[in-house]
Amino acid sequence: MTYCYEVVNTGEITLTTHQLSDNFDLLGDLLLNEAIDLGPGASYMYSATITMEASGTFTNPEGVFTNTATWSAVNAFGYSTAVATDTATVIVKDASAYVSKTVTLFLLEMYQTSL
Repeated sequence: MTYCYEVVNTGEITLTTHQLSDNFDLLGDLLLNEAIDLGPGASYMYSATITMEASGTFTNPEGVFTNTATWSAVNAFGYSTAVATDTATVIVKDASAYVSKTVTLFLLEMYQTSL
């Protein structure tokens, strides 16, 4: 499963140090004090791919997960913090499969004849 994040600098100053976290346990802290020059009007995209296994990753029996991402950034002087949050809901469908097996028997009769 791939989570995609996009931040747009809607302010008037360049943001230079970024942090991104997601409250979903398998994601957590994604960017920690990452140096990215993000000027006014510019955007930056980040993606994280996780693998979920049926052996216990899902503790939610309905398969519905709502998680919140928080992106924060500061300018080159270390002030003017910008913070944005957003939520996403993921619905995981149950896996299913169908297997059909048939066996055809051919009966072979053996006759013993005497001469």
